[in-house]
Amino acid sequence: MKTYMKTEARRNQILAAALQLAESDHYRAITRDQIAERARTATGTINRVFGTMANLRHAIVERAIEEECLTVIGQAIAENHGIVIPTALKRKALKALI
Repeated sequence: MKTYMKTEARRNQILAAALQLAESDHYRAITRDQIAERARTATGTINRVFGTMANLRHAIVERAIEEECLTVIGQAIAENHGIVIPTALKRKALKALI
């Protein structure tokens, strides 16, 4: 029997998988297929929840900020992602890179 998750739970599952991948690879280099495999969901579900890869990447960076994932925050700073990152967190992320 197939089980269905609520959209918010599915979104969190996808973001957790994407953040794990982004920590080991670059958040811009990961693919829907990789995220879907890690999250044990279909790529169509990722499309339905996030729409575009740009939206997904934005959500990954937001989650990285929430969880203080310095590696991914550092990647976003290096890419000039455009999302507002608190100054103290920027400093911590940059310090972790050196």
